Amino acid sequence: MKSYNSVLACLLFIFTSNAFAVDFNLPSKEWRLISLPAEPPAAENTVEKVFGDDISGVYGTDWALFEYNSGINQYRELNKTNPVKQGIGYWIIQLSGNMATLDLPAGSHASIPSIPLTSSKNKNPQWNLVGSPFSDVRTLNDFSIQVANSDICGAAGCGLDQAKDKQLVHNKVWIYSGQGYKEKGTDDTLNPWEGFWIPALSGSSGYNLSLATMPTSNYIRSISASTDGVTLNLQMSGQFMEGSHPGFYI
Repeated sequence: MKSYNSVLACLLFIFTSNAFAVDFNLPSKEWRLISLPAEPPAAENTVEKVFGDDISGVYGTDWALFEYNSGINQYRELNKTNPVKQGIGYWIIQLSGNMATLDLPAGSHASIPSIPLTSSKNKNPQWNLVGSPFSDVRTLNDFSIQVANSDICGAAGCGLDQAKDKQLVHNKVWIYSGQGYKEKGTDDTLNPWEGFWIPALSGSSGYNLSLATMPTSNYIRSISASTDGVTLNLQMSGQFMEGSHPGFYI
């Protein structure tokens, strides 16, 4: 039994150490929309601890990280001591002239967070900047919408197609590749480190929404065509060297 337990412990160590041992290549002078594929340990979860060992130069001059506050629809450049978390989307840029390879600190652990979403205001689409928390490739079918203060989706939640039918959240997300935006639907895949925009729709007003990262038991795939007319119009503006940051326009 002791030998078996030792082997099992070894296998678990190998699994957990490799489950999110995935790197991300960050080009120089190109904005990228990223998220973390695992949760850094509490002592290593700051901007500086997570990214500073991988990117050369001075923070705020040679590289920077921005977050988006959907509550007030504004960007904020993070301080190097600010924590970064799984499930949140971040804009990042570095100006070293070389590719930087991003990895996570030792002790980072896999988790399945529930990601809060800001609901629609005044029946207008509300964009949320979030990210895939997984260390492997997943489809959008692996996500569901939970509504804390209503039974509109039941205890198990809604799949994204079902949430779209109820006008809670769109069943498409938008990623940024470095050259432009690309939309992805429920059959499309999300990669580790991939951040994305997802809009809460008019029917979400007044609800407390979250994006769960497990498929729902009552997921019903919609076969109706998308005709709501929601479009994404986002662009990058200015030069980082001049102190500007990604533009946000709807």
